Amino acid sequence: MPKRNLYLSDDDVELWDELPKGERGRILRDFLLERKSKEILSKSSENMVISQKEKNRNELLEQINSYTKDLQKYQKDLKEIEQKMSYHNMKKTQTQNAILDVEDRIKSLQYEYNENIGSLFLPGLWDEIYSAAKSRVGEVFNHPAHKEKMWAFRIKTVKNGKIEIERLDKEEKYSSFITRNTTNQVEQKLEDNWHGNTQIQIKSGALLGDYGLECSIVKLSEKMKYKNESILYEVPFFAQYSKKLSKSSIEECISMMNREVEKIQNGGGGAGSARGAFYAALKDRFLALGLDTSSFITNKDGHMAMSFQKKIKLLDGKIIQFEE
Repeated sequence: MPKRNLYLSDDDVELWDELPKGERGRILRDFLLERKSKEILSKSSENMVISQKEKNRNELLEQINSYTKDLQKYQKDLKEIEQKMSYHNMKKTQTQNAILDVEDRIKSLQYEYNENIGSLFLPGLWDEIYSAAKSRVGEVFNHPAHKEKMWAFRIKTVKNGKIEIERLDKEEKYSSFITRNTTNQVEQKLEDNWHGNTQIQIKSGALLGDYGLECSIVKLSEKMKYKNESILYEVPFFAQYSKKLSKSSIEECISMMNREVEKIQNGGGGAGSARGAFYAALKDRFLALGLDTSSFITNKDGHMAMSFQKKIKLLDGKIIQFEE
């Protein structure tokens, strides 16, 4: 058997000598086995600790990777949301601008309606005669279309949205009243008898059926008068042009516009209410056809003006000005 030399200090020799003879080898062997067992156990424990740390580390890495994926997803979602918000904010701004533009167009058209068409339709006719009646309270007049009957009337009162007309040629005096609804009936009757001409002619008595109210309205309106037994109404220029242009195509409107440009460039034409009314009607027709005229027809302080620097043409659904 292989042999090993054992070197002991003096103190260790004393301990060795105290061991029972015959058992010293076994005791030494048990000691060596016990030491080896402890060493193996120590290494095993160390490996177990390392293994648990590695396991914990891997678990943390998995969580980090999982949260990293969540983070990337949320960042992607946020970017898409911001892009959508940017798009919708842009659409919101465009829509707000479109609303403002349409509101401006409506206001412009309402202004033109009240100022230019108003004399033909209800609001203008009513305002015209109500204002005139206020300054003529007490005035007496006869029905000019039937002088032989000597119908006499007087503007008695004007208040609370009513014009009181008193009949004077009867022993028992009585009154009739003109209201906004009355002029509404007149407007409708005029419209029914208008065919686009510069004048509307309607037989006296056919306007309302009440000679007193009819006569008063004709007397108070600047655009209405009697001729023999008929009533004549002067149709405003805008209404005339609007009627004529109502069925004109885009091409026809562009052609009319360019003829006006040529007239001005050649030294013809000029300003005036009729020309302004034509521009307003032309603008109205362009608008009805879905075309913007702001670059060449403008409304300045209630007066229509048109640019004569260049002609116009239709390109890609829009009107543009061009040099010849």
